[in-house]
Amino acid sequence: MESPKSRLLQTANNYLYRLIVSALLLIIAGMAIGLLMSRNISKPLVQLTSAASRIAAGDHSNLPVSIERWDEVGKLARSFNAMSAQLQQSKNELETEANNYKLLFEKNPLPMWIVSMPALDFIDVNHAALRHYGYSKDEFLRLNSRDIRPPEEVEKFIESVQVDLNGSQHRATWQHKKKDGTVILVDVFANDIVYKGKPARIVLANDITEKVKAEAAILKQRLMQQKIITETTILVQEKEREEIGKELHDNINQILTSTKLYLELAKNGNTELLVNAVSRSYNNINLVIGEIRKLSKQLVRPAFDTSLEESLRDMTEELQAIGPLKIGFCCQGFNENLVDESLKLMIYRVVQEQLNNVLKHADATRVDIALYTDSENVYLTVKDDGIGFDTSVKQRGIGLRNIDHRVKFHKGSVVIESNRGEGCTIRICAPFRKESLTTESEA
Repeated sequence: MESPKSRLLQTANNYLYRLIVSALLLIIAGMAIGLLMSRNISKPLVQLTSAASRIAAGDHSNLPVSIERWDEVGKLARSFNAMSAQLQQSKNELETEANNYKLLFEKNPLPMWIVSMPALDFIDVNHAALRHYGYSKDEFLRLNSRDIRPPEEVEKFIESVQVDLNGSQHRATWQHKKKDGTVILVDVFANDIVYKGKPARIVLANDITEKVKAEAAILKQRLMQQKIITETTILVQEKEREEIGKELHDNINQILTSTKLYLELAKNGNTELLVNAVSRSYNNINLVIGEIRKLSKQLVRPAFDTSLEESLRDMTEELQAIGPLKIGFCCQGFNENLVDESLKLMIYRVVQEQLNNVLKHADATRVDIALYTDSENVYLTVKDDGIGFDTSVKQRGIGLRNIDHRVKFHKGSVVIESNRGEGCTIRICAPFRKESLTTESEA
């Protein structure tokens, strides 16, 4: 049997063709599947890459990236979205902080500015500096730090800047010059910063011109007060010496002189006058002893062995015994345990001084003294019915000035009320010392 070769191979060839076609179909399908899978993976990667590029450029729009998958690419997308959200939050926080700092800089009530380093050109300035120095913002930004200083301080300022370049914080007191030429004294606080990527220095300037003037005025006032106190002390000492001299010369010396004459009569042997001379000499000696005791009592500091109240009563009774002046004394509400020895002495001397003033100048018939305390202060009032005086006219005597200085030394206050023909009233208030209050509370 014979058969053509082609016929014999036809079945095999058909099978082979089918295999080739199937293989081609499988290859095409595989390529299609591979392409689809590649696009399924590369598309979200392209989205993530594009989003990352936008974030790097500062564009946080079109976020988060929308990729709904649960494979590794989906995990990567979710992590990327979380990272971008965190970056966005950090960016918002930084912007808020920057706005707050900018607001703090611009709205600060004290002058502030930023200068470049090391050129010292002004690159930003707040509203307070513009108001205080009198420049517009454009004018200020065209200036250099040297331009707001008096010529004599420029060289010293440049030297200080060179020395301070290694530091980060700086404080000094400088003279500044305003636009109108006024020179002011400022306390300067400076910090080195980075401003828009470049080294700079932020400066706060506190004008202390008025403060320094006020301190100088206070110091001058204190020196003047000290001078007045010293002068008053000297005058008081001179007055006391003068009073002692008068007492010794006009009173005690005269008594002793007459006593000497009586003793000379007795010495000469005049029997008729002997008894009378000895008697008068004896009486004069007693009188001199009394006068010296009285004078000593006025000069020597009272010991307050009993109480301040009793010491004041003794003094007023002695004054009433030697003159027509009537003295009323009231100390209801007075707690002596709160008053220390120094304050007691001040009160005693003030009463003594004012009673002497009344006796010498007031032509008064009555004086009323009131003394009382509360929880913090002691109060003294001395009122007379004398001729009074005009309080608006500076008094030449040192009595009232001495009273004022004694009370001021104890941080107290003095009020003097008087008119011509209406007498005089002195009201004194002095605080207790803290140790006195502590002792009382412990007791």
